Amino acid sequence: MASVPVYCLCKLPYDVTRFMIECDICQDWFHGSCVGVEEEKATEIDLYHCPNCQVTHGPSVMRKRRGSHKQSDSGGGGREAGRPVKTGSSQFVRELRSRTFPSADEVLLKPTGAQLTVEFLEERSFSVPVLVQRKDGLGMSLPPASFSVSDVEHYIGTDKEIDVIDVCRQADVKMRLGDFAQYYNSPNRDRVLNVISLEFSETRLSNLVETPKIVRKLSWVENLWPEESVFERPNVQKYCLMGVKDSYTDFQHRLRGHLCVVPRAAGERGVEGWEDEQSKKYGSVFTVHFGPKKVVVLAGYKTVKQALVHYAEEFGDREIGPLFRDMAKEHVIKGPMARLCRDALPQLNNPERPTSGLPGGGEEKIIEESRYLIEVFENFKGEPFDTTQPVNYAVSNIICAIMYGSRFDYADPAFQQMVDRANQTIRLAGSAEMRVKRTQILKNTRKNIEEIMGLAQGLKDTLNPQDLRGFVDSFLIRQQEESDQPGSYFHNNNLNRTVVDLFAAGTDTTGTTLRWGLLLMAKYPHIQDQVQEELSQVIGEREPRVEDRRNLPYTDAVIHEIQRLANIVPLSLPHTTSCDITFQGHFIKKGTTVIPLLTSVLQDEEEWETPHSFNPGHFLDEKGCFIRRDAFMPFSAGRRACLGESLARMELFLFFTFLLQRFHFSPPPGVSEDELDLTPSVGVTLNPSPHQLCAVSRV
Repeated sequence: MASVPVYCLCKLPYDVTRFMIECDICQDWFHGSCVGVEEEKATEIDLYHCPNCQVTHGPSVMRKRRGSHKQSDSGGGGREAGRPVKTGSSQFVRELRSRTFPSADEVLLKPTGAQLTVEFLEERSFSVPVLVQRKDGLGMSLPPASFSVSDVEHYIGTDKEIDVIDVCRQADVKMRLGDFAQYYNSPNRDRVLNVISLEFSETRLSNLVETPKIVRKLSWVENLWPEESVFERPNVQKYCLMGVKDSYTDFQHRLRGHLCVVPRAAGERGVEGWEDEQSKKYGSVFTVHFGPKKVVVLAGYKTVKQALVHYAEEFGDREIGPLFRDMAKEHVIKGPMARLCRDALPQLNNPERPTSGLPGGGEEKIIEESRYLIEVFENFKGEPFDTTQPVNYAVSNIICAIMYGSRFDYADPAFQQMVDRANQTIRLAGSAEMRVKRTQILKNTRKNIEEIMGLAQGLKDTLNPQDLRGFVDSFLIRQQEESDQPGSYFHNNNLNRTVVDLFAAGTDTTGTTLRWGLLLMAKYPHIQDQVQEELSQVIGEREPRVEDRRNLPYTDAVIHEIQRLANIVPLSLPHTTSCDITFQGHFIKKGTTVIPLLTSVLQDEEEWETPHSFNPGHFLDEKGCFIRRDAFMPFSAGRRACLGESLARMELFLFFTFLLQRFHFSPPPGVSEDELDLTPSVGVTLNPSPHQLCAVSRV
């Protein structure tokens, strides 16, 4: 293996777990902490001068606001490539009218209540719409159809204070139930109000409502709440939803046991023109409701950056949903434990401890894996194939090198199953199938933990403190050192959870982005040609290295644009507020779920010239030199930014350049570039829809 390159003033090997910055003069790399540059501030630097170069070239040059440039590589006429038709436009109407749709009878499944079982839902996986026409056999009870808001008032009480949503203003209003009933029954209303969170479990109304049998079978509380839990078993709550017409009340909760009061036909004028006029009042901080749960959404580059970087502590806690909490059991990493982990994990990469695996040899590991991936692609001999598995196996092997210090053969059945289970779990956890596939998700997680425990035991049996092979070895050493410390983070359960999380997240995100890149190259061959021309001129036939990036501005711009347009984690990961906070004039309570909308950053029309097109020019100046963009944050930002960003950037660059150097990617025979579908498949990450490509050798 080649010797590990040394960078920085500290003369330590390249460390993929730490932020580094490149000097624009000498083009050497430095750890940000060694030269006093914070990662969050790096985007404000236009030309960075290291301490050595500052002596002759002066201090770093800070970024000025760029003027807009309109360079685009989308090609063709008409609407921009990849940009959807605007809803309601004449073109939208024409395309809609030209389509034919099946009738409801052709696509609907109509089981009886008795046929609606867990097995029925798991088999269909919500891939086909289901309509249960009668409540017979569902095992549910509801009040009579004549039940009204006045009846709700009677059973719960006139003076009950309730939360009401003013739809036009998207504001919360406190109201007596009796006053809402009077408003509801009035023929003339100047506001549009609805109630989506009237919880009545402990009232007389609860006796009239029994949830469907299938709901009780799918209930996490009723089926999974451990008897030995130190926490009291929560009661399943029942909610009543009430609203007038056009109040956009969330009525899909009926299956989940919600009692819906049929809306009245009035109030439609109250929301007329709402999208054009009232949305301007929202600003970039607004509230949406998932049933009774309030969620604050942050939109736009400036707002998201302000929240995640300048209010990092306040918006810094991670939201843990019920499924993920159950997957982690009591070992959820959140709050004080999360802060401890973020402090503890970097310490595993102690420079005083010799390590034969990553981070020092990260570049060599990726180059080695690229060779194996090329062999797999060559075996298809230019015939169409699905890139998903070979790409995922290659990226997973980099994570394995970090974890265990070694790679797996792509044909290893145990390795294949681990990767496939991890990817299936991520797909299911972000889809409509999550509820009915919960058992499969938990089964996948448990099985992967068992595999990891076996691998960890093998490493423990051969542990050598003088030659640490990877993360697991480092963790085991720390575990031994802190064995007498109560409350230490370094115990087996956290080792298992951390490795499972890194294995799944590190594989899916980078692998998904790389597959988007190959698909986009096949769809836009003129851009692929420019990348390959640059690779030929700069690298020739030798293998690419990380240091080549500075001499490949167009290729670098294409990789960045792939990440921007692919937008694989559009909602980021949900945060929660760690304390009460007033942000941009809005009061947000402690514990509120907050979603930083990364889509609104990566496609912010104030920041990007052609936000919905594939345009590498976003990252090139007028001279064709690569430029950083402030609004490029696919890894999020702040204290919750992706810890694996440095590794992911290195993987994307090396895998992409190795593959583009050796292959030309094109659609299968009979499929044109225009017919390649860029519609994503929804999961926790946005994957390309199933497709095949041809990889034709250029050698």
